[in-house]
Amino acid sequence: MFNVALICTCFNRVKLTRKSLNSITKVLKNTKKINKFHFFMLDDNSKDQTNKFLTNFKDTSVLKSKGNLYWARGMKECFNYFYNDIIKYDILIPFNDDIILKKNNLNHLIDKYELLLKKKKLFLLSVPCKFNNKIIYGGQKFKYNSFIPSFKIAKP
Repeated sequence: MFNVALICTCFNRVKLTRKSLNSITKVLKNTKKINKFHFFMLDDNSKDQTNKFLTNFKDTSVLKSKGNLYWARGMKECFNYFYNDIIKYDILIPFNDDIILKKNNLNHLIDKYELLLKKKKLFLLSVPCKFNNKIIYGGQKFKYNSFIPSFKIAKP
């Protein structure tokens, strides 16, 4: 059984953030081999109800910044601030606050994770994000083929 830390930064998107965290929570509760999970969130000085929502969301720790960190610097700040808590978890999942997980996304990922752990391989796993049935980021290999960009799904 694995313990999962999830890390995200957000700004003024309470509706998307709420939808995302609810979908992730539902999937995690129904994912085999997950013992417990915890969200580590950075609110980049939202003016809407984002901070209120996050501070009241179960199993969530919140850091509020002064703003203008954007996603990358916000993720770095959040990771550094909660580092001593995050390293106690088996799996770290960084995510964007607009993702919606499907019910089997993490079961497949956990199965591959266990297999790679047994083989003592170095790895980074990703759940791809799809829009209109096309992968828009994550889980792809990129290369040029005769000056034409090519994307192929990367299997773990």
